[in-house]
Amino acid sequence: MAASVAMLASPAAAQEEPSAEDIIVITGSRIVRADLEASSPVISLSQQQFADVNASSVEKLLTQNPQFVAAINPTVNNGNPGVATVDLRGLGDNRTLILVNGKRQASYDSEGIVDVNAIPVALISRVDVLTGGASAVYGSDAVSGVVNFILNEDFTGLQADASTEITSRGDGAVHNLALTGGINLGERGNLVVSGGYTKRELVYQGSRSYANPARFSDDLSPGGSSTSNPTVIDNSFDDTENSYYQIDANNDFVPYYQPYNYAPPNYLVVPQERWNAMAMLKYELSDGIEFFTRGTYLSSKVNSQSAPTGTFGYTFDIFQDNPFLTPQQSNLLFNSPNSTINDDGSTTIGIRRRMVESGGRTTTYDNKVWQAVAGLRGDLGNLNWEVFGQYSKSKREIAYLNDITYARTAQALDVVMTPDGPACRDPSGGCVPLNLFTQDAIGPDALGFILTGGQQVDKTNQWVVGGSISGDVGNLTMPWAEAPVAFALGVEYRREEARTDVDDAYASGDLIGYGQGFNLAPYHFDTKEIFGELRIPVVTDRPGFYALNLEAGYRYSDYSTVGGVHAYKAGADWAPVQGVRFRGLYQRAVRAPNIYELTAPPVSIIENLDTDPCAGSNPVGNATLTQLCLDTGAPSVGNIPGPVSGQINAFAGGNLDLKAEKSDTYTIGVVINPPSVPRLSLSVDYFDITINNAIDQLGGSPQNVVDGCYLVTQDINSAYCQAINRNTLTGSLSGNIEFGVDQAFANSAFLQTKGIDVSAGYSHDIGSGGVSFLFNGTYLDSYKKKGDPIAPTTQCAGKFGFACNLAPMPKWKHVAALTYSLGDVSLMGRWRYIGKVSQDSGTNILVSSIKAHNYFDATLSLHIADAYDFRFGVQNIFDKDPPIVGSEAGSTTHNAANTFPTVYDALGTTFFVSASAKF
Repeated sequence: MAASVAMLASPAAAQEEPSAEDIIVITGSRIVRADLEASSPVISLSQQQFADVNASSVEKLLTQNPQFVAAINPTVNNGNPGVATVDLRGLGDNRTLILVNGKRQASYDSEGIVDVNAIPVALISRVDVLTGGASAVYGSDAVSGVVNFILNEDFTGLQADASTEITSRGDGAVHNLALTGGINLGERGNLVVSGGYTKRELVYQGSRSYANPARFSDDLSPGGSSTSNPTVIDNSFDDTENSYYQIDANNDFVPYYQPYNYAPPNYLVVPQERWNAMAMLKYELSDGIEFFTRGTYLSSKVNSQSAPTGTFGYTFDIFQDNPFLTPQQSNLLFNSPNSTINDDGSTTIGIRRRMVESGGRTTTYDNKVWQAVAGLRGDLGNLNWEVFGQYSKSKREIAYLNDITYARTAQALDVVMTPDGPACRDPSGGCVPLNLFTQDAIGPDALGFILTGGQQVDKTNQWVVGGSISGDVGNLTMPWAEAPVAFALGVEYRREEARTDVDDAYASGDLIGYGQGFNLAPYHFDTKEIFGELRIPVVTDRPGFYALNLEAGYRYSDYSTVGGVHAYKAGADWAPVQGVRFRGLYQRAVRAPNIYELTAPPVSIIENLDTDPCAGSNPVGNATLTQLCLDTGAPSVGNIPGPVSGQINAFAGGNLDLKAEKSDTYTIGVVINPPSVPRLSLSVDYFDITINNAIDQLGGSPQNVVDGCYLVTQDINSAYCQAINRNTLTGSLSGNIEFGVDQAFANSAFLQTKGIDVSAGYSHDIGSGGVSFLFNGTYLDSYKKKGDPIAPTTQCAGKFGFACNLAPMPKWKHVAALTYSLGDVSLMGRWRYIGKVSQDSGTNILVSSIKAHNYFDATLSLHIADAYDFRFGVQNIFDKDPPIVGSEAGSTTHNAANTFPTVYDALGTTFFVSASAKF
């Protein structure tokens, strides 16, 4: 079940004065009052809903809701930082603020993004999802919205939970255990302690027919990487149309014939082992004063694995006296028409040899998070107050394994003949000769000499202290209203600190497969904030005005990095009659740059590119384009290799001159709860979120940078052309780490998304049983992005591909659930719908559109003796395969295994069994 009627407000009728236990703090406001209803759309997901889909990690249920776009989840292998994140509206997981009981959750690194693995599912009471800017209420980062995890602070007894799931192919097992205990401390308090363990088994891409072999996107033929085995070299020797030569069975160089199928060793699902623990205490010190505290610990280990490393077109100097060269090979390298001989007699060639003997490149992530929160809260008459402090700390240890060193590979390739046989010209360090000019396997000694790895440690710290007071403004009541004016005032101080340490091997830039890591010196910023809210009941129970309320909010934040910024909101809700309420809200939200965006040194990464205007024969005959290709570093045109498997080198780096980005959110909607049909709820809300100075890398994507240089500005002095540094040997955008596209952060991007959310819920008694229906859908009218003011605007609604560089974004998504209950037995059926998408303006592949996908799930629940719950579930009942689009169809985060596994079901039918026992 993927939606909840809790987002649909109850009628604003006058009611009896509630007890303190009846008051629920509404996400979207700091005002604590029982009759408060949100003017912002708020979706609420219950703990039951997590159980019904066996969501051992919170992102599993959240990202199936249509308001979310796929972010980092277990099917992200290439670029998985060992975490799980959520992304509201597709505006970025760094623009979605994560709260636990209304308090900020710790980030996992210098980018300020939260790993939601740290939130224990067993303790969730509900999850409130506030869509739209909310900085006036919660501060920076709440640009696309807020996800507030409300934990059960009143749990009593002992509860054990266990579940296991497995696919119909017998793989992808997930095992989960949790134990929760709570006791009342007399009549004044409660103590809750919970611990959990989760283990997820890996799945290889090679285990799914749609994923293996890797396929070219232009024709879906079996494909892969030009870094292959046998060895491939870049053609810089003759004017033929051959971009590469490859070694054949006779050890001769022939035109390139066999790419490397990298699918089998790649992970489709990354394995994880996770431990978490949490303790919560609240205790009434005296009448009106309560102490509360919460402690959290997470230990999570995740591995990702890519295909074996290789030389990836890095250039090496080869001498003619190398005894491993055959006469045919020597003749091609040294006697071809375009052969270039260096002053020392060598020739420089780009080599693409896959080190299949080394096994996959494995990256291990060991994440640990600690958080402690403590404070006092209470009431003074009609006023509620709170003061609190919290400290969060995270540490992420990363090991980059099974790579090769460029320096030692170059040393081992420079071979001479000695009386004892082939030997390294420079024998230092125990050099072992390396023969890449044969189909023979690399020996263990030669492999051992060039193998290497790297280490990185990320540390973050966060301190937050604050206080607030809310309640009624005395007896101030509008003439036609019954409830008084309500307010909230507060202050907060926050300090964020981060650092990154890498070992010498990773810092050297000598790791061919992993590139180069950089130390990030300890850096911090602090923020001082003051905020306030006002809610004014204007009219109550008058003809045409069953209720009319106004609200406003303001926050001033003083950042040590970007100075003072303002966030504010204004809105209203109007119920002309009981059961019908119209609501509207405008919000100005801000997001200050995070530490990574400010201070990150230029780091070499792998990015995606569909089309290179300089590749192949494209520039020939076009004088302007030819000159630009030459001016950006190409030695010649006519046979420049295109992107390898849709990927090129890129550089990401920080910018201390960044400013806070600002967004404007408009929402307007209607909520219907007719008194004559008390179990029916319906809401329709329109949203419009615009960010005009969004922080993004130059152009938004390498494709936009390349197009901006060669097709739009056509000016070598433009920012786009200056950001391109071509391989001086082949003219490509890959090879050594100094070649590629530079994309430093800037306040240059534009983002805008518009659409309509629809939600409905209804329940009805049938004999001794009952039926209930829930529906949650989103129509995405528009999603526009520009990476730079002079870049073209890209429309991403209903699209996928390189220009958008996002997960596929269908125009319509919904989740519907129908449940029938009879006594202690219930059966739930769920329908997940993902609408069709087509390729965007930067993509031209064979599969130009993806049809709508429907997934059906079912869960049977048994409740026995008020103490035991059993669930049996099937997800993707009809074993629907994901669409096959090939390996060059968009974002490297989302496009893998020839499909988009973050969006479409990558595993097929999955079965689960879960049990809960409470004593």
